[in-house]
Amino acid sequence: MGFFDSLGKAVGAVVGIRGGYDTAPQNEAEVAERQTPLTIINPSPQSEIDAGAQRGVINGVKYHLSSGDDVMSMEVWLFVRARLVGGELGPETAMSMRTSSKVARQLKRGWEIPLEFDPATGIPETLDARGIASSLKG
Repeated sequence: MGFFDSLGKAVGAVVGIRGGYDTAPQNEAEVAERQTPLTIINPSPQSEIDAGAQRGVINGVKYHLSSGDDVMSMEVWLFVRARLVGGELGPETAMSMRTSSKVARQLKRGWEIPLEFDPATGIPETLDARGIASSLKG
């Protein structure tokens, strides 16, 4: 596994286009889903977050994969929000990572994941693909 297997790259708080893949919502249903209240499926205790644990929540997932295909490495876009002190969520940020199709299929809106972010702004900075895969197993 190389450097980019464990490191996602933030593309900013504004959703954009990278590598010819449009990360903006494609239809009204996607837009509506990402605007509904976010319920955390597997929350860490707020006391851990308040003590400095850096966690985030998936607000949306996008990838291209034909039905039934299994691949070891593919690009997956996550729309994430940082969990902040006091129970607030940071701004949504589009981030990409490389992972297997098996992991990609398990990523769901509301899933809490390890996430590095700037505590002052709440803007996510990096994803840890291995950490995310491990959190799905746990």
